[in-house]
Amino acid sequence: MKQYVTEGMTCRSCVSHIAAAVRSVDSQADVAVDLKTQTVNVESRADSEALVRAIEDAGYPVLEARAIPGPGLT
Repeated sequence: MKQYVTEGMTCRSCVSHIAAAVRSVDSQADVAVDLKTQTVNVESRADSEALVRAIEDAGYPVLEARAIPGPGLT
């Protein structure tokens, strides 16, 4: 799983915009956006750089990108 720390998200509309941006890169992506922590968790086979570009093109700067180990991974 990939996690992106963003800024500028303030409402559910922001969540929808980010989810749509990620799904424009990978229509099968699993996207979870947390307004409180300003994070976007993405389960996708798409390249991380393409996902960052999509989120930023939607108007939300990505401050940090990191890999989060999935179940059974350490």
